[in-house]
Amino acid sequence: LRQATIAGHAAATRTMAELLLDRAMEEGVPPEKREKALRDGEALLRHAADNGHVAAMLSLADRLEQGRGMTANADEALKYLERAASAGDTKTQFRLYQIFSDETHPKHSHTRARVWVKRAAEARHAPAIVAYAEIMLEGEHAPRNLKIAADYISQAESLGVREASSLRTRLNQLQAAEQPKPAAPPVQVAARQAPARASVAPRQPSTPEPVRASAPDASFDAEGDASLLGDPVFAKFSGQLAAMETRLEALVAQTESL
Repeated sequence: LRQATIAGHAAATRTMAELLLDRAMEEGVPPEKREKALRDGEALLRHAADNGHVAAMLSLADRLEQGRGMTANADEALKYLERAASAGDTKTQFRLYQIFSDETHPKHSHTRARVWVKRAAEARHAPAIVAYAEIMLEGEHAPRNLKIAADYISQAESLGVREASSLRTRLNQLQAAEQPKPAAPPVQVAARQAPARASVAPRQPSTPEPVRASAPDASFDAEGDASLLGDPVFAKFSGQLAAMETRLEALVAQTESL
């Protein structure tokens, strides 16, 4: 193991590092030996992780997160997890999805969570396929896309995932709800017939009725007569008329005597 570590074998380096770190934490180890073992073990583990060994990255991330055999550092632990996920480790990709989906986590981010679960789903990681199908079905912090959801549900069914049946039922419900409702048939309106016009006989010229002469209005009442007699002009004319009648009577009497 020592020779392989010296030769730069990554797996051997990680194994040697973890052996030193675990033995350093055993009871009865003298303080000076413990400090040296912890220092050497951490250095070897970092060397393996920094040279692309995924298992070393994950081991280092766990120790940094828990403070086991080295000083705890959550931010650095997350950095090594992301490096392992970027190297294609689907379990770590899904783990990052869970971390970033946790709203109580200081690094909470729906965007980063969706990125990692999508990558894991694309690599056919079964739990990630279910999680990403649910995101596309429900539109959780991302636009709903039933077509993508259907693709991943089909993958889940092909893998025999237990949740695939409930996902398919939910998909069918959403697809049915999005189907456009058939348009109502157009109302047939009968053409309105113009009412038939009644035949009208030609109008015969009417014979004008004879105009009847109206009787003279003899509606003067006593009050009307009284008002005329009170008129000075009418009174003078009446006096002259009476004088003429007296003179005519005298002339008639004279003529008869002849």
